[in-house]
Amino acid sequence: MGFQGQHCRRLDLHGLALFGVTAATLSFAQDARQADEEGKLILYDFMTETGVVAKREFRDEHNRLSREIFYMPGWGPRPTTQPSQPTSFSVHGPFDPDNLAVHHVDTYDYDRDGRKVRTSTYGRDGALSGFWTYRYHDEGWLRQQIAFTPDGRRYYEIRYDPPRPDDRKRWEAAGLPGRGPSVSHLYFDESGTCLVAIRGRIPEDLPWTWGWGPVRDGLRCAVAPYRASGPPDKVELGFSVVNVTQKDRQVGGGAGSYRPVLSDADGQIVPISESSRGARFLSKTTRGGMLVRGGEAYNAGSFDLAWWYANLSPGRYTLQVEYRGSGTEWSLRTNSVTITIDRAAP
Repeated sequence: MGFQGQHCRRLDLHGLALFGVTAATLSFAQDARQADEEGKLILYDFMTETGVVAKREFRDEHNRLSREIFYMPGWGPRPTTQPSQPTSFSVHGPFDPDNLAVHHVDTYDYDRDGRKVRTSTYGRDGALSGFWTYRYHDEGWLRQQIAFTPDGRRYYEIRYDPPRPDDRKRWEAAGLPGRGPSVSHLYFDESGTCLVAIRGRIPEDLPWTWGWGPVRDGLRCAVAPYRASGPPDKVELGFSVVNVTQKDRQVGGGAGSYRPVLSDADGQIVPISESSRGARFLSKTTRGGMLVRGGEAYNAGSFDLAWWYANLSPGRYTLQVEYRGSGTEWSLRTNSVTITIDRAAP
């Protein structure tokens, strides 16, 4: 599992600018292919959502994957009338093995027992873009995956239950460590120490330091900052809903299910900007959401203040979030957190 971005809540690369590859990058890809002809090249039938169309596998003396180079399409001769535009290509194979450019490279480390303990991902420029570590139970099954930024800051963690018999068979057949279903998805602030959002089971060994809002209709909510100071587009917050009952229930989600309540230093409510992206969702019927088990949490969304407010003045603010689920009544409020705007958004 490769590193997929700077924050797990945005772990997709759907917005990748495939056409921003430089001549140096193409040269790097060509050098990689020439130097690594012993690797096994696998061409995909379809382009992935991140633009990958092929990979080259390398194995160590124990036949374990030690490295994988992932490729996106290179491009052929450019039209003379539009020299800045690459030649278009299809998202369907077959893809040309002689016209590939490096997308990213994954390397793998193992412990004495042959279990994968780290995946490191390097970008097209060869720089480390992040890594995952893996922790195992004494009985050998995978119990945790933890994602880190290049400088070693933990930002996301997945925890697993023990594997059931069918789980063991499935993962062993795939040559992967046995693991049960994921039970907790944990998101951390910019320091890598404080929980900001939770999906699934609430861990007992990691304290929730922000507090929760009051319980109503079997639910309670919380807001917490990934980053609590900076310009409005950098002050980012997570919003979680907890089902405090013992029964599973459907919990509505999406941007239309919540709205911020921001107060300035004088206690005055700052109105949501009518033209903001967030405001456009409030008039829509809330859809989506997921089934949340009793006692577990749902990470309902993340947002920055610029998504809701324009022209915020520098200063300290108090923030809560209101939640309305799949109905139309704003029936729940979260805890309060303090936010500092140190300069206007660019």
